[in-house]
Amino acid sequence: MLIGLMAAVIMLGNVGEAMAAKGYRLKKSKFSSLAGWDADNHAEAFAVFRRSCAHKLSNGRSRGAHGLNGVCRLALSGPAALPRPLAKRFFERHFTPYLIIARGTSKGLFTGYFEPEYKGARKKGPGYAAPVLPAPENLVALPAGKGPRGFPSGLTAALQSDKGLKPVPTRGQIENGALKKLIQPIAWLADPVDAFFLHIQGSGRIRLPDGGTMRLAFAGRNGHPYSSIGLKLLKDGILKKNQLSMQSVQAWLRGNPKRARKILQGNKSYIFFREIELDDELGPIGADGVPLTAGRSLAVDRRYHRYGLPLWLDTRIPGEGGRKTRKYRRLMIAQDTGAAIRGAVRGDIFFGTGDAAGEVAGRVKEVGRLYMLLPKTVNRKR
Repeated sequence: MLIGLMAAVIMLGNVGEAMAAKGYRLKKSKFSSLAGWDADNHAEAFAVFRRSCAHKLSNGRSRGAHGLNGVCRLALSGPAALPRPLAKRFFERHFTPYLIIARGTSKGLFTGYFEPEYKGARKKGPGYAAPVLPAPENLVALPAGKGPRGFPSGLTAALQSDKGLKPVPTRGQIENGALKKLIQPIAWLADPVDAFFLHIQGSGRIRLPDGGTMRLAFAGRNGHPYSSIGLKLLKDGILKKNQLSMQSVQAWLRGNPKRARKILQGNKSYIFFREIELDDELGPIGADGVPLTAGRSLAVDRRYHRYGLPLWLDTRIPGEGGRKTRKYRRLMIAQDTGAAIRGAVRGDIFFGTGDAAGEVAGRVKEVGRLYMLLPKTVNRKR
């Protein structure tokens, strides 16, 4: 049974800023038909779902999300943790799974990301020359395509001044000092390639010379469209398709610093950061404002998905050594987004912090399916 998304929009409110996009449909399914459903650890997923619920309701974000908020209140009214059987029963009792079909197919692309740890310092010095910048105080968001006349197409941010709005500089312009009168670096990294990949991941930790750690979180972007460096290297014949991974891209960039600078600046998107105080036991803060959980947090396209919704993921990830893949079927929670995450059947899996997480995340580029779990109140009232 296929249903249009407008029914979900009516009951869940803003399930995405354009959830009823053309070619996007939901096909009602059953939990018994989800491959791997019975084997998953639903207790882990419940804890992550409950954390999203607590954040959302504590911040008064209840308007226009009737079905999801009702389930959240139920989750928060009981114990903070549930045994696996009870957690599984919770999701089955209060949600219905729907296979997401976009542009005539249920298959989409799934990748991975992580929280990197890089060598750096709070002040510029020998060996630390790659700046990490905070967001300008006059940075404002623009609806895509709604900028003033003469603005670059698709720009989603601008700088507010007494004379009105003006475009934020591109990556190349920023690296050449275009914002130096507005902002000063909050940290310096040892490797410019690390600095670029910090932007790709959107958060990270810096290992300081004194042994301490500095935690960085996303603070904004310059609003220019993101373009993939990996695809650029592929298109130019520098790397072959079967060689493409985060690790191979990093290796080429470090081995070709002069050419790398020009290629990196071809991606006009630029990310700004802020320092945060966060328990080392917790993951970085996602776009939803909640600490991410390895293997349970999914970055999604906000045009199609509401933060806090459970999503059943059916894909594969690299096995030991990165050679063979293995099935990766589990209940995820939408808690983050990213400039490269575009599409209804598209997701970025958060794998955790550090090199081991990065080794897996950098090799994930797999086809899979995604099921949206909608509260049953939506089904009864649509």
